[in-house]
Amino acid sequence: MNAGWDYVYDVVVVGLGAAGATAAITAAENGCRVVVVEKTEKGGGNSVMSAAFICPDLRDEAIKYITQLKLIERGRVDDGEKEVIEAFVNEAMRNVEWIRRLGGEVEPGPVIPGYPKQPVGPSFPEIKGAESMKRYRVSGMEVRGGESLFKLLTSRVRMLGVDVMFSTAAEELVVEGDEVVGVLVERQGAKLRIKARKAVVLACGGFEYSEELKKAFLKAPGLHGLGSPSNTGDGVRMAMKLGSDLWNMDSFAGYPGFKPDNTPYAFPIRMWLPSFIYIDKHGKRFMNETAIEAHVSCLPLLYFDPVKLEYPRIPSYVVFDEKNREAGPLSPHRAVYGEWSMDNLAELEKGWIVAAYTVEELARKVGLPAETLKSTVDRYNRFCQHGFDEDFGRKFEELSPLDKPPFYAVKLWPCVLNTQGGPRRNAKAQVVHASGEPIKRLYSAGELGSMWGTLYQSAGNVAECLAFGRIAGRNAAAEKPLDG
Repeated sequence: MNAGWDYVYDVVVVGLGAAGATAAITAAENGCRVVVVEKTEKGGGNSVMSAAFICPDLRDEAIKYITQLKLIERGRVDDGEKEVIEAFVNEAMRNVEWIRRLGGEVEPGPVIPGYPKQPVGPSFPEIKGAESMKRYRVSGMEVRGGESLFKLLTSRVRMLGVDVMFSTAAEELVVEGDEVVGVLVERQGAKLRIKARKAVVLACGGFEYSEELKKAFLKAPGLHGLGSPSNTGDGVRMAMKLGSDLWNMDSFAGYPGFKPDNTPYAFPIRMWLPSFIYIDKHGKRFMNETAIEAHVSCLPLLYFDPVKLEYPRIPSYVVFDEKNREAGPLSPHRAVYGEWSMDNLAELEKGWIVAAYTVEELARKVGLPAETLKSTVDRYNRFCQHGFDEDFGRKFEELSPLDKPPFYAVKLWPCVLNTQGGPRRNAKAQVVHASGEPIKRLYSAGELGSMWGTLYQSAGNVAECLAFGRIAGRNAAAEKPLDG
């Protein structure tokens, strides 16, 4: 019975990123008529901003590593999480094979120089099982491996005849009885009903651009988005309306970044050389700046002082000298949603980077206490001279003085590359109701309800997009079709 429906498909996928494209490909290869609804003009989401994916090579070690990350962060891993981790590892071990089957080729994950550090392999090499984390990128002429991956996936989507409705926003899941049977969308001002004879797959990303959801679940002030501005929590809200369970809602990957007043997104700030320090808003260092892994590098900024009742590191500042300014762009050149000049001079002209020929003058320009900042820089430079960081234990080889004027500062905010939380999924990629039972005919993949927590393995999200995209696509395709 198709009366009252504008379109009828077997599987409806919401979101055209790596997860949505993978789910669509898999469902189509299993004989389904598939449509992807994508609210932007060209799709891609955070996937095109990514660098690599993981393909574990040792099953038991990979399960041990991911489980240990969860235990360190949460103190426990329930049976459902264990099943999801095992399903992920089993499927992710096929990621390279699957990419090659689509006609792509891979190469080792890129070396990303500078600070915060981004290791080629495991993000936390001290954890048991870390040696199983192998990073790859899809080969291609594109700057980012994510761009090459998305190009490969969308080529296969077109080849299989999957319909894609761009500029079409999913607004609500349609339910009959206890089953999801379709999606209500908005397209060019018109409301349309799309029937899913077998299943709906939610793959529409996280909520880093939803101020409402960030306030509810991430709590700290000044959290700006680094990823796709289209990630506004649409899938979270649609699933919550059906009573879905939630997990990992307080977890995200993030960097210290600069947020201009005239852009919706922030820029991640990286230093090429170790001649820099992070400063709180009182002019003091607060961490070993060169030791932390990139995807957790904004966590120290979130510290709340319960005595002074303040966030002393929101905002913070990175203070550096001419050596770092000359070394290269402070934010990745040719960013997906904005440009940063190769020599940093355009940003200096805009006032995004503040310069001065003395540390005291720099402090006055950015509003820091001049005597405190001068004392902090002098103390750090003495550590460099003596070869030992008494305060935070920087390695000898990463002690480089701030001694070449001009001196510079950039205001830093804790910035969210992507959120991990959302509707909880099970090992079959089914969205789980708060009761613990699957919501019938509803699946998810990717960052929407990711299994990862804040202790995040670099390249794990894209791996999850591929692995759970395939799991969701297979299981959606295997559903018994509704009548009509």
